[in-house]
Amino acid sequence: MNSCCGTCKYGHYDEMQGYVCVNYESEYVADFVEREHWCEEHVKKNDKDD
Repeated sequence: MNSCCGTCKYGHYDEMQGYVCVNYESEYVADFVEREHWCEEHVKKNDKDD
């Protein structure tokens, strides 16, 4: 589960709907996704910058 939306730089959490993808290179951009969901465009979060 290291490459899931919950650990992705572009997986933003919305309190009402859950995770939404904001990676414009992903086919899931602007979609609400589960935390465990993953895609090939995953970019690991950098806690210092994200």
